[in-house]
Amino acid sequence: MARAHIRSGLVTCLLLMLSGGSRAEVWTQDTYRNTLYYRTTFAADSSASGLLHIAAVDSFAVYFNGVAIGANASWNQVRTYLVDVLSGDNDLAVEVVNRGLGVGHGLLAAVAVDSLRYGETDPKAQTWYWSDRPPADTNWQVADIAEQPGWQVVQAGSANRALIEGLPDPALDLVAGFPGGTDIGGVAGGVVLKQIRGENLALGRPSNRIEAVDGDLRTAWEPPVASVNFAASIDLQQRRLIRAVRVLTEGPDFVQNSLQGYSVQVSDNEIRWSEVGVLHDILQFERTEVVFNPTWTRFVRIVIIDVNGVSQPKVAEIQVFGEGFAEEGVFLSEPLDLGAPDQRKNFGRIAWNADIPLRTDLAVQFRSGATLDAFADPRGGWSAPQVEGGILFPGPEPGRFLQYRVNMESRDPERSPLFRNLSIEYSTEDIAATTARGRVEPNRVPMGVDTAFVYTLDVEIGAGDQGVKSLQIAVPGQAQLGPDIDLGPAVLAEWFSTQHLLTLIFAEPLRQSTQLQIPFRTRSYAHLHRFRAFLFSLGSENPLNAAPNQDEDPRTQRPHSWTLVTTTVTGQVLEQVRANPPIFSPNGDGINDATVIELVLSRVDVARPVSMRIFDLSGRTVARLRPPALSAGTYLRLPGQERESPGYWDGRDDHGNLVPPGLYLFQLKVELDAGEAVHSGHVAVVY
Repeated sequence: MARAHIRSGLVTCLLLMLSGGSRAEVWTQDTYRNTLYYRTTFAADSSASGLLHIAAVDSFAVYFNGVAIGANASWNQVRTYLVDVLSGDNDLAVEVVNRGLGVGHGLLAAVAVDSLRYGETDPKAQTWYWSDRPPADTNWQVADIAEQPGWQVVQAGSANRALIEGLPDPALDLVAGFPGGTDIGGVAGGVVLKQIRGENLALGRPSNRIEAVDGDLRTAWEPPVASVNFAASIDLQQRRLIRAVRVLTEGPDFVQNSLQGYSVQVSDNEIRWSEVGVLHDILQFERTEVVFNPTWTRFVRIVIIDVNGVSQPKVAEIQVFGEGFAEEGVFLSEPLDLGAPDQRKNFGRIAWNADIPLRTDLAVQFRSGATLDAFADPRGGWSAPQVEGGILFPGPEPGRFLQYRVNMESRDPERSPLFRNLSIEYSTEDIAATTARGRVEPNRVPMGVDTAFVYTLDVEIGAGDQGVKSLQIAVPGQAQLGPDIDLGPAVLAEWFSTQHLLTLIFAEPLRQSTQLQIPFRTRSYAHLHRFRAFLFSLGSENPLNAAPNQDEDPRTQRPHSWTLVTTTVTGQVLEQVRANPPIFSPNGDGINDATVIELVLSRVDVARPVSMRIFDLSGRTVARLRPPALSAGTYLRLPGQERESPGYWDGRDDHGNLVPPGLYLFQLKVELDAGEAVHSGHVAVVY
C-alpha cells in the first residue's frame, strides 16, 4: 500500500528524495535583430535619369522597379545610385536589417531628378509602408501594397540623423517601422518600447470628419467656401501626450485647396477647450504643422479661422503626433531551436534580466511545438504571463522549438522597461515521455466546496524515453487521494499533497504507454484553475510538462479540458484567519515552538502582495512577516512544515530576539485592485 502524507513545498521539493540528475544545456539570447521591408510608389511626369540617395540602420538592400540596385552595411553613410525613372508609377523597395546595435531604427531615401525629389521619406506624409513579414517571393518589390494585410504606415525613425554622412540638401527625414511597438535598436543588446514621435495618433480614430483621419490622401474633408469656425474634432480614445498637429491638403491644386488659417485646440471632455497653437496667413499650401509644448489630452480639434472667400478648402488628412514612449508593446522572438533543430527537448529553468522602472511593467510568455506549423496562429498556445525569472518552463513538452514574447507597458511616457537577455536550460536526453495529455472532471464546481475529481492522464512512452518515476498535478488546495486509483502497469509507492501540488511516486519508473486515472478530493477558491501535470524521470530535477487533452468528449460533444471554473463565489476575499495554535511557547522544546497565521484567500486569480505584522498591546510593531505574493487558496499549518507557511512566526521580533510572554495582535493585509482586504486577530506567547 502506498504511503500518504501531507507535505508543503514547491515543485522541486520532491526531487530532494531522488538521486542523480541529467546534464542540461543552456541557451542565451542577449543580442537582437530584425528584418523589415519598406515600400513606396511615386508617379513621375516623364522618363528621366535620377539619383537615388539612401541610408538605413543597420544595413540595406534596395530595389528600383523590381531591379536590385545596391546594398550597404554602413548605416551612417548615404549611398547614391543612378536610376532610370519611368513616366508614371515607379516602385522603390528596401530590405533593412537592424542588428540591435543601439543606434536606433530608420531609413531615409529619395530619388532626385533635377530640382524634383520623388519617393522622399517623410514620417507624416503616409506614402511609405513597412512590414516585418518575410515575403514569399519578389512580388513585394512592385505590388500595390497600400491595401495589403501586414503593411503599415511608417513613423519617424529613432536614429540620430546628425551622425549620417553625405546627406543631400535639404536633408531627408528618417522613417521606420517598429514591430510590436518595440525598439531593438534604441539600446544596444536590449528591447524597449518604441518612441511615438512621428506616429500619427489620429489615424483611424473616431472623428466628425472621418475622411480626414482615414489615412487616404484621396479622400478629403471639404468645408464650404465661407467656412470660418467650422471644426474637425478627433477622439484619441484615451489621454495621450501630444506635441504637434499637421494638416495635409488634397492635391494636386494645393494653393486653391489649402486652408488659410486654423487654431489647434485640446480638451479632456469636449466641453472646455484650450487653444495650444494657431496658424495665420498660410503659405505652405501642401502641408502645415503646429508644434506646441507637450500636452496631455484626449480630444483634439482644428477650427478654421481664415478663408480666402473664393475657393473651397479640401483637407486630405489631419494628423496628431505624440511624445515619449508608447504605452505598450510586444517583442516576439522567432521560433527557437536552441541550436538543436532536429532534437526533442525538455525545457528547464528560464531566467531573464530586465530593468522595470516605476510605472512600467514587463511580463514574458512562452509556447512550444514539434514543428514550425505550431506557431502559425499568433494567438494560440501561450502560457500565462510570467513576471519573474527563475521559473521552470510553463508550456507543454517535449518540443523541438520554443518561442517567447515580452509584454511591455508604461504609464509614464518618459520611461520604458528594458528587456536585456534571456537564458533557457534544456535537455535532449532527459525526456520522460513522448507525449502526456491531461484532463479533469468535473470542470465546473461551486467555490470553496470539497469536491471529488478524476484526473485522466494519457501517457505515450516511446523508444529513447526515460520513463516516469513521479508525477505532480497542480491542485487549487490540499488534496486527498481517492481509493479507486487506476495506474495501469505502474505501482504507487508514495503520495503526498501540498497547498498547490499532488505528488505520486511510483515504485519503478513507468515505461509503458498507458492511461492513468487519479481520483482525489480538493476545493478551489479561485475563479479559474488549470490542473497542469508534471512528469519526472528518475533522478531528474526538470519536469516534463503535460499538455491539455482537448479531444472531443463523446458524451457531451465538447472538448475535454483540464481547466476548472467555479460557478459560485464565497462571501469574503479573506476568510478563516486565525493563529494556529493560538497559544505557543517558543522555548525550543519542540512542542508548539511557533505559530502559523492561517488564512483562506478567495477570488484572487493573480498573486497579490500580502503583509503580516505583529503588534504588542501598546500598538508598537514587534515583527514584520514577509510572505510571498499569494493567489487564491488555503494556507494552513502543516505538521512538520510550519516554516514553509507564509504565516509562520517563531516568536521573535525584527531583531531576532524572543518577545516577552504576553498577548499580541496580528494584522494581515492583501492588496487588491479595489483596495485592501484586512483582518486582525490575537495570539499569546507563554514560557
